Amino acid sequence: MSERNKPAATMADIAKVAGVSVSTVSRALSGSSLVASAKVEEILRVARDAGYVDRKSTRLNSSHLVIS
Repeated sequence: MSERNKPAATMADIAKVAGVSVSTVSRALSGSSLVASAKVEEILRVARDAGYVDRKSTRLNSSHLVIS
C-alpha cells in the first residue's frame, strides 16, 4: 500500500504503541494537565511518527491538527 493510501493512525493505534489508554492519548493531545509531561512527550512522538491527524478538527473547520 502506498504512503498516500495508508490508513491514518487512530488514537487507539497511538495508545497501543505508547502503552497507555485511549483516554490518556486524548488527554495528552488536548493539553490536559492530568498527564505527566514525560508521557505527553512520548505520546506526541508516537503520534508524529505515525502521522496522526486529528479528525475532530477536520470535521469542525476543515483544518487538520498534524503533529509535527
